[in-house]
Amino acid sequence: MKTKSLMQIIITTPELIYLKTMVETIKKGDRINVITVIISSDDHTIMFIGGNPEHPHTTLYHFDKKVTPLQSGMYSFDAQTFKEIVLDCAESHPLQIDLCSTNSSFPYRICASKRSGAKRFLHLSSAEPSHIDYLEALVNKKMHRFSLSQTTEIRRVITNNPFAEFIQIEKNTNKTSVQKRGIIYSLDNLNCEAILFDLTLNKESIESFKRLSCPNNNEIIPLSIDITHDNVIMSSSNGNSQSCSLADLSQFNQNKEENGTVVQQIDNIDKDALLKEIQSYKGNNTMKKENLSHLFLSHHGIFLICKTLKAGGICQLKSEASKSKKETLYNINLAELIHLHLTKSLPKDHTISLKILRLNDKTLWLALYKFKDDKNHLVKIQIEANYDENLKAEFGFMADNYPSDNEYSEPEQLDMLGFDF
Repeated sequence: MKTKSLMQIIITTPELIYLKTMVETIKKGDRINVITVIISSDDHTIMFIGGNPEHPHTTLYHFDKKVTPLQSGMYSFDAQTFKEIVLDCAESHPLQIDLCSTNSSFPYRICASKRSGAKRFLHLSSAEPSHIDYLEALVNKKMHRFSLSQTTEIRRVITNNPFAEFIQIEKNTNKTSVQKRGIIYSLDNLNCEAILFDLTLNKESIESFKRLSCPNNNEIIPLSIDITHDNVIMSSSNGNSQSCSLADLSQFNQNKEENGTVVQQIDNIDKDALLKEIQSYKGNNTMKKENLSHLFLSHHGIFLICKTLKAGGICQLKSEASKSKKETLYNINLAELIHLHLTKSLPKDHTISLKILRLNDKTLWLALYKFKDDKNHLVKIQIEANYDENLKAEFGFMADNYPSDNEYSEPEQLDMLGFDF
């Protein structure tokens, strides 16, 4: 078959991120194994549609009509070979695609060179109907369009929480929360006009938001989002779109609903003193090796204790309620305690509230709260009750002999115990 070179499309490295994201979702054995390309000579654009058959992506590129006199049309080509071509491009290597005219029933054939010099050819066939249906649905869908300030604020939350599993923003109030390692934390509300629908992003849609709202890693642009009835989130900006599943949203909602029953609570804990004691554990390999600490509520006060065969430590948690009518002991994983981080928005000398929570599955959690009546904790870790009476007696002796200048007057009533970061 005779071919004649008609034009060359060059996709630069910054623009290539969308195609790379698209082809990375292509898997062997996909029920749809083609990429659809739509050429518009009127708009001087070429659009690619494909990727995961259930959740396609689109990406749009512009060309100079004078240099590239292409005919309008819709075609498809092999996805696996195209994936090989796209992923072969290095970070500093643009994608070069030659469109050649042919004497077949389709006007073009795609030719691309790999970095090794090897050639790959893609023969065109009819456009994939499901891709066309997806594009039509995307064009006709009434999506929620974010303003520049809303987009900027959501990107700020994403940037400040790089290990987020979920980010949720409540409509009208901009109340924001984030899940890390299965634990949900409250954040400061977005500082922009109110978002008019509930928005929850999982890991995949967080990455989509980052890509679509800042295409060249320099200028932030607004984007539009829609969440379908079957929990598919569709994001779009400047002709580029990505869709992904929110099937794991049910687990996030379950975690959020499990606030638990408050077993004990202590308010007005000295945050800075608590942080200083926790930080001191980081440099003590003897204590870290044991990987066990204790929270002890005694008749003499509330104490954080770490005990090993070789050494130990005790620190009274200064608080509004320093004594307990009933002695209670809890085990805390020291490694998890060390990795607790109090939010930077808490000012110096700010006090926090600590609660012991019992969830529906009967597990116990130590949770820290910014304010006494907060319903959403800043952070929490799982703990367990310790009923060892001998250990209680030993810790009680240590509490009895704790320096008197650290004691605090007994309040009229001790509520319950709680931890907040």
